[in-house]
Amino acid sequence: MTREVRHGRRSALLAMTASLILYGTPAASAGGPSPGVQTAERGVPRCTTLRPVSDDVRRRTDVSLSYRWQGRLDTSGTLRGHELRLPGGRRWTAGPRAFAESPRGDTLVTGERDARGTDVRILDIRRGCVMRTLRFGSLVYGTARSTDGSLYVSLVRRSDRREMGIWEVPAAGGAARRVLAAPSGRATRAVPRSLRLEALRDGVRATWCGAGTCVTRATTGQSTTHLPASVDVDLDLEPGASAPDSTPTATRKPVPIHQRWSTWTVLDFKFHATDSSPGWMRTAILAAAEDATDSSNAMSPIFTPASGGASGVIRYTATMPEACSAAIACASHSGSSWTLRMRPQNHDFRWGRLRWCEKTDANGCFDAERVALHEFGHIIGLDHPETAGLQLPASATVMHRVTPSKPNAGWGRHKFGACDVASLQRMFGLPTMSTRFSTCDTVPTRVVLSAPATTMSRGQKVTLTAVLRTQSGSALGARANMRLNERSVQLRRRPVGSTGSWITSWMKSTGTPGTYSLSLIPAQSYEYRAVFPTPDDEGLAGSTSSDLVIRVTGPSTCTGNCPHEEEDPT
Repeated sequence: MTREVRHGRRSALLAMTASLILYGTPAASAGGPSPGVQTAERGVPRCTTLRPVSDDVRRRTDVSLSYRWQGRLDTSGTLRGHELRLPGGRRWTAGPRAFAESPRGDTLVTGERDARGTDVRILDIRRGCVMRTLRFGSLVYGTARSTDGSLYVSLVRRSDRREMGIWEVPAAGGAARRVLAAPSGRATRAVPRSLRLEALRDGVRATWCGAGTCVTRATTGQSTTHLPASVDVDLDLEPGASAPDSTPTATRKPVPIHQRWSTWTVLDFKFHATDSSPGWMRTAILAAAEDATDSSNAMSPIFTPASGGASGVIRYTATMPEACSAAIACASHSGSSWTLRMRPQNHDFRWGRLRWCEKTDANGCFDAERVALHEFGHIIGLDHPETAGLQLPASATVMHRVTPSKPNAGWGRHKFGACDVASLQRMFGLPTMSTRFSTCDTVPTRVVLSAPATTMSRGQKVTLTAVLRTQSGSALGARANMRLNERSVQLRRRPVGSTGSWITSWMKSTGTPGTYSLSLIPAQSYEYRAVFPTPDDEGLAGSTSSDLVIRVTGPSTCTGNCPHEEEDPT
């Protein structure tokens, strides 16, 4: 789903409290006033010594497991605050607009936004104390810390959420300066929008994305370099669960996935006992599970709730995996287990507060049923169409990288779009030979015409048979070489050697899959061909068989009123 900020592989959006001391506000141009550094902090221990942690302790301690972050929700499922627990039993609480970036070494960048700006502090995790405190008059959404201790922050203006660029705060103190200007255009105007921020050896790199457009900029000393956006910063599934490309075109090879479910796999799920979904969210997720099963038109996995053990778990949580650090929802799976996470109401993003339409039905809200359907799509193998360079309309997919909010087109769509169905049919196949193919793309067909004999006496009956199927080829996936029932197949004929128009009859379905036949009593030699006209209600291409010549010899064996190119009345 849509994400707000994604940092590097070692970054995840968490949260905690910070100081309320007000300092200078960095201006929107380089060389603005420096954020101040606090020497004492109310209720929070300061690091009074720089005594390093021994290498032995560092080797025996996994810093990522030495702290715990948890959102605090009220009974309606609305995020009201956060709690951070550190080694030694220290417990700090913060409001709903707090954050903490996952550690670099032994340090954690934490902070909290308010109406006047953002408090930021750098925390020593192992010792559970604050090393440095800063105050910004703007909103901070994303940080990165270099090896020399310099802090890079992405700033957004409080009044209108305008991007103010990337600022550097030197490790040794001194004035903050803007080192990267925010790009203009769709990447920063789109709502929601995302940012990936990475510290380099001698600078920082930022990638802004929005509305399918990404702009990457990096610093090296005093220079600014424009780089291609070579990484997808908007995936809302963990890297271990990378999904196949959703492009339904025959010219593109499917991207391998970590886990391919078998056809008709039952994916049962339960709601997490601790990260429990409120009733309104639970109802939306159950409806989305039905939507995913009912609208796939393919032999894709079936989602169903379970009362006991289950392969999947649904979590309503403020804590996301690092790859989904800025997502409103996240899907992941490993082997036969999978997880769907939904952010709580009121979570703070760079584009605004998260509101679910099922809880707060107003413009700007997100439909939880649609978002959950999108995540179920990821779990069974669908990806964002933008990954393949496709710009699809809202009617074609629910897998857009940027989720539409109310009242934008597609915000309340509760079934897979035609291009989602095309991808699922390619991956898993169609339920029956009569099932209609998605109209998102065109699947080529072939029809073969045959007869028991090609020479016959005048007055004899001949039965011509056509077999209709899709073409072969790995690009078609499970749709390849599939026999097709309940379609319309024509039999056309004209005298041998004629260049005139064809006489058309309709062939009849038989009891054999993909087979159509018609019996005739020809009065002269004819050439025949079977034609499958391109249908207007499904994504199949028409096809025509090779010509088949049947020669009629000798006098007529009938007397009186002889049949003349008539269909067999039986």
